[in-house]
Amino acid sequence: MTKLIGNNMVCPNCGELMNKKKCFCSHCGNTISQNNNSKLKYFSYFNAITSITTKKTNWLEFYVKIRIPLGMLFNLVSIIYLIWEIWLTPTDYAYLAVCLNLIFLILLIFTFIEMKNLTPKGYILNMILLFFDLPFSLLELNLYKISLESVFLVLNLIYFTKRKSLFYDRDLRKLAMEKLSNNENTLITPE
Repeated sequence: MTKLIGNNMVCPNCGELMNKKKCFCSHCGNTISQNNNSKLKYFSYFNAITSITTKKTNWLEFYVKIRIPLGMLFNLVSIIYLIWEIWLTPTDYAYLAVCLNLIFLILLIFTFIEMKNLTPKGYILNMILLFFDLPFSLLELNLYKISLESVFLVLNLIYFTKRKSLFYDRDLRKLAMEKLSNNENTLITPE
């Protein structure tokens, strides 16, 4: 077991005090698990479920950890740009675009929160998000983007339909919670 002491931890093999950001003990070479990493803690339940399942979840991990946050960032930049455009030359289209981008950003935020926890709400919000993306690109009248979004929609529908059990299977959730509780028991905080 790894003992945490402030910003340091004690190697369970040799007892050497070391920085908790290190993944191995420099004294004895023992590999230390990174359970205290904040990014891992943030996605700990997500990581527990994806590690238990036999289905490949590489796209799901990319989708939740990278694609949705990048989508939020790009959407926020788009909103800022559209507001600046309204300030320079106000048009009805720009107001509509800002409203739709705000709705899309809110949907992305809620989808990210629920998908990170792999809840049934996350699955439903993701399906709404996938179907919201296509009409959103139809407004831009960009044929390339419309065809790309259509392919993206079909592929993601197939992928997420096959992995629906990750969001709805109660036994899988129980196993993930047991795995998390076992991992938390390996870290002892000082009294």
